[in-house]
Amino acid sequence: MKKLMLFDIDRTLVTELGGDKLNLDKYIGTLKNLHDLDVEINLDVQGLTDKIILGALLEEAGWTDQQIETSMPQLLEELERVHKRSFRKGSMKLLPGVSELLEALTQKGVALGLVTGNVESVAKRKLEDVAIWQYFSAGGGFGDDPHTKRTDLIDVAIGKAGFNNARDNVYVVGDTPRDIAAAQEAGIRHTVGVANGFRKTQELAAAGADIVFEDFKNTEAVLARLGL
Repeated sequence: MKKLMLFDIDRTLVTELGGDKLNLDKYIGTLKNLHDLDVEINLDVQGLTDKIILGALLEEAGWTDQQIETSMPQLLEELERVHKRSFRKGSMKLLPGVSELLEALTQKGVALGLVTGNVESVAKRKLEDVAIWQYFSAGGGFGDDPHTKRTDLIDVAIGKAGFNNARDNVYVVGDTPRDIAAAQEAGIRHTVGVANGFRKTQELAAAGADIVFEDFKNTEAVLARLGL
């Protein structure tokens, strides 16, 4: 039976040269441009969707849930514009072994998709910068889909890939306990954590990941652990 593997993006497949500041600036710029709000980001955004991050920042600024919901489409459009203007080609860096793993999975007939808090155009821009966007032909769940929770984005990605009736063959891969928790909440049996130097493997194992990797450097060993 064909398998589907859904990957997170940031710190799972790629990282951004210059660190988290460049990634966080798009939220700050969006709120400043649209609503002249000066915000500081004090929450851990790893594993959160763009909608949740923007909503949390607006809630801290005193906005109501209704105000946030009404403004969200415009906020996401502005976030895309801010990212497009500020993005510099060559600013993304592939994490160890990623390209080799994606090629090997493709050769084995595994369907590849994404589950990310990034809006789709931002996800595409990041992955095209390191020439891996083309691997993800199964589509995915993105931050501008009509859902907020990461769990719902997993369901969206599974539906787009045609695996609603084959969930036992779905793997979800991420680098944070939130990625693992969302996969478990979605009823995914195969949850995969990868530390990539940003997390402790013990933290991902404690979150309930079925399989945990330090990184993807050893393609054959990774495939063997995945049973592929």
